[in-house]
Amino acid sequence: MEGTGEISLADRAQIAELLARYARTLDGGDKEGFVALFAAGGSWISPIMGSFEGREEIAAWFDTYLRDHADLRGGQHRMSNVIIDAGGADRAEVWSNWILVSASGAPAPRVQVMGNYLDRLVKVEGSWLFERREIEITASE
Repeated sequence: MEGTGEISLADRAQIAELLARYARTLDGGDKEGFVALFAAGGSWISPIMGSFEGREEIAAWFDTYLRDHADLRGGQHRMSNVIIDAGGADRAEVWSNWILVSASGAPAPRVQVMGNYLDRLVKVEGSWLFERREIEITASE
């Protein structure tokens, strides 16, 4: 993913915070906070869990995730190797690695799944939001 133009340091910091808030709201079960990270027509795409478009569908997926994956409560999504490219005016493309560390491992936490995030972001009223978050899974239990 390569865009044109430059991303300011201030925008890079806001994008880094968006990624951190994604992990915090998902791991903390904060549906309202999670959904607010997506643009109105944003999409969340997973090869395992499906594709969801718009805040209403993403919110419904979030409820299902919490219900069906109680074993992941207390786990942590960790992102690294973040690359941010300009994607045009008020747009960015972001690539990152991620892992999900499960707290339910015996005798210690374990990496349950890992992969890459492929993100398209849009800046709306001064805030960066996910226009599209696509998940690639590279390894899982």
